[in-house]
Amino acid sequence: MEEAVAGKLTRILWVSRHPLEECQGEALRQAFGGIEVISHDRDLNSASEIIDVFVARECDEMVVVLSLHLHADLIQELEERGLSVRPMVAIMRRMRMEGDETIFTFDHFERILRLHMETERV
Repeated sequence: MEEAVAGKLTRILWVSRHPLEECQGEALRQAFGGIEVISHDRDLNSASEIIDVFVARECDEMVVVLSLHLHADLIQELEERGLSVRPMVAIMRRMRMEGDETIFTFDHFERILRLHMETERV
């Protein structure tokens, strides 16, 4: 992840129903310096909608929680529109607790550079 230009905040579109956790904000600040997180927790039904919000809000980066198909569509449409940004995802550790409880804790961010899927209808 790149450092922010001195004095300029990196605007990050946060596309998730889950709010940004403090530790996630700290990881983004370590990666980019000064940040401004623009949360978007409403449903976006297509890659085009996500990119339209990204462009309209003048963002520099994006963190998204999406289905695999929507991730693939997003990367393809970003390339088609000539946008060099690649989405980031939060990598979470899964921890089983007593009983049936499972909790997820943030570990780090990863940028999706390429996603190739081959599927078969069942």
